[in-house]
Amino acid sequence: MSVKEILQEIIIEHQSLPFPEIIKREIEIERIPRKATIVIGIRRCGKTTLMYQREKELIDSGIDRKAICFIDFSDDRLVSLRSGEPGIVAEAYYSLFPEMENEKVYFFFDEIQNLRSWELFINRMMNTRQCEINITGSSAKLLEKEASTEIGGRKLTWHLYPYSFSEFLHSRNIGQTMPHSAGEKAQLVNMYQAYSRIGGFPESQLFSSQSVIHKYLQNTANDIIYRDIIERYEVANVMAIKAMMLILAGQMSSKLSITKLYKRLRGMQIRVSKEAVGEYLSYFEDSFFLALVPIRSYNIAVISTNEKKVYLADHVLSAALSPQKQSEGLVLENIIAMHLIRKHGKDNIAYYRTPRGYEIDFAIGPDDDITLIQVSASLENEETRNREIRAIEEAQRILNPTHSYIITLSEEGEIETDSGRIHVIPAWKYLLFHD
Repeated sequence: MSVKEILQEIIIEHQSLPFPEIIKREIEIERIPRKATIVIGIRRCGKTTLMYQREKELIDSGIDRKAICFIDFSDDRLVSLRSGEPGIVAEAYYSLFPEMENEKVYFFFDEIQNLRSWELFINRMMNTRQCEINITGSSAKLLEKEASTEIGGRKLTWHLYPYSFSEFLHSRNIGQTMPHSAGEKAQLVNMYQAYSRIGGFPESQLFSSQSVIHKYLQNTANDIIYRDIIERYEVANVMAIKAMMLILAGQMSSKLSITKLYKRLRGMQIRVSKEAVGEYLSYFEDSFFLALVPIRSYNIAVISTNEKKVYLADHVLSAALSPQKQSEGLVLENIIAMHLIRKHGKDNIAYYRTPRGYEIDFAIGPDDDITLIQVSASLENEETRNREIRAIEEAQRILNPTHSYIITLSEEGEIETDSGRIHVIPAWKYLLFHD
């Protein structure tokens, strides 16, 4: 069977399939005429299902399913196409449906980075065909860098992450209104505890035991290592990549530098250069396994010389991959970090250090509208309480923030200080009812 015939088989096969169960995601994608929509994110975060969501919306609006061409380029039947000419895709579709030559067609290309020169093909399609093009992939560098080179301003890129707490509730058909009774509040508290154990990967919701969830996440991490890093970037030092993933998982919500990471690897008798460690670290970020959050500063030298904080795409990855047990506070901080990244974008998140060396976990927004956030599992310990308040007090005097929060597991209230008010709020309430 020729590649063209295989493509036609895949197109027809998809058009005859029923839709899987779809949990509507909160990401709001605006599609602009004659611009490709690119959705990127960590492997198995739900990018394909998001495409199904768009496809179902089109069909529900009256679009004929033959006007939809959906191809997953990770399909093993298309291995030979990876080094071939991607134009055969359009030829295969329009040969099947010649009546669509002058009609609008909706193309969905899943894991398109597996095709050589895919960006030239997409650019040609947008220039010559009446179409909407939806693309997914699991590499920030590949999709953003290459698409920017060849497609230029003719694309919009959106980031999808594992479920937020709100989406986690939606997947369980649980409402997200402010609780008015002790029972409603208890349900949300219990659901936050479940979210902290299960995490946000859509398929993690299907498993009944923690051990199976961890096994699933270990398999996902293995795919990231081999398919998104070693295969994609042709890395020969597999041992270093594997060791780095375990170290990074154990560093969740903690500061890390390339120098420290290099010393850790050398201490494990792994032969690797410091330059390679920096390059490998960028691969982990490009595959969305983690986000590295810098110190807040306008001085590039300060940013480059200070350690970055490590936040994993999903907090349960740490428990699944690292032998060291993470505290509730570190898990909570990672959950808050990813919530802020979803809401504000990674480039708008930073931690802050005061002149006296006190640290604020998150400082968000421009100088004239800053929000300060400290994360602490509990303020019951007097030393912990004083430390968190002291840091925010000094930061308030310097930054004059619009809002200051301490996010806890269960405590709530207001703290009045000489430099301003601090809102103490439980995690479940902040995640659901505060932007």
